[in-house]
Parts: sequence; structure tokens; C-alpha cells
Amino acid sequence: MNEKSLSPPDIEIRPSAFKHGYTEQDVYSAFSSYFLNKPIKDSDGVEVLLGFSTNGEILELFFEVVDRRYIVFHMMKCRKQFLEQSRKR
Repeated sequence: MNEKSLSPPDIEIRPSAFKHGYTEQDVYSAFSSYFLNKPIKDSDGVEVLLGFSTNGEILELFFEVVDRRYIVFHMMKCRKQFLEQSRKR
């Protein structure tokens, strides 16, 4: 990802991303406030993004880039393993 934030038309959200109770607005909030974005090792194009929900909670989002769209398929409260990765930067 080269830009600091993405406009809503660039993001597609799959139903699986809502499994943990977060909203579409949380996706946009996380993308506009992210502090870590990196490929997931051995996951063939899947990236993880850490950013803040609308209520300030740190979220992890998994997404793929397809035809210049960011397809989000996972979103949940950030797990310890990803927070530790952000501290190693």
C-alpha cells in the first residue's frame, strides 16, 4: 500500500469480515488510521493491516489487492502476535 489512506470506492468488504461484530465504518477507520501494513508470510498476496476502529480499539484486518481494490475478508480485535510485530519495526 503506497497511500496513507484509501477512499471507500477502493475497498470491498466481504461478509466474513463482519463475523466479530465490527462495522463497515470500522474498516474505513482502520484504513485511514493504520500504523502497520505488511504481507503475511507464506500467504500468497494476503496482507495484514493494524489500525483503529471507530471507538479507538486496535483492529487487525486481512485483505488482498485485486485490480487495485482492497478486498477485506477478516477483521477482529488485534491479537498479541500482530502487536508484537508492530513493535519490532
